[in-house]
Amino acid sequence: LGLEGNRITKLASNEFTELKSLTYLDLDGNGIQEVSNEAFTGLVNLMYLSISANPLFPLNMLSHLLSLTLLQISYNSYRTLSAEPFQQLPNLRYIFADNPFVCDCALRWTSVVKQYNLYFVSSYCMEPSSVYRSSISTDR
Repeated sequence: LGLEGNRITKLASNEFTELKSLTYLDLDGNGIQEVSNEAFTGLVNLMYLSISANPLFPLNMLSHLLSLTLLQISYNSYRTLSAEPFQQLPNLRYIFADNPFVCDCALRWTSVVKQYNLYFVSSYCMEPSSVYRSSISTDR
C-alpha cells in the first residue's frame, strides 16, 4: 500500500486493523509526528515498512510487526538508535538507515547485530569528526 507523500501527520489507534493481509506499507515523506501505540495493530503479515523522510518517527511503536523483515528509516533525522525496538521484531533482517548518526557508545550494539542475521544498510557516522562518513553498515 503506497501512502507516501500524502501529508499524513498522525497515525491513530488501529489505523490499519482491517488490513491483515497487507505485506507492504510505504509511508515515506508524510511528516508523521504522532503515532499511537496501537497504530500498527492487525498488520500481522506486514513484511516491508518504509517510514523514511518523516521528522522523528517513534520506533517503539513497531512492536506489533512480528512478520517485518525490511525496515526503511532513512532521512528521519535520527542521531542515535536504541537496540530495544529492533529486539522485539524476530523476523527483521534489514534496516536501511541513512541518517546523521553520532557514532558513540550508544550505537555500539550495531556492531554485533550481524550474529542475529540483522543487517544495517546505507548507515554512516556524521559525528564525531574522527569517524565522519565511516560506515556502520553490516554487509553480508
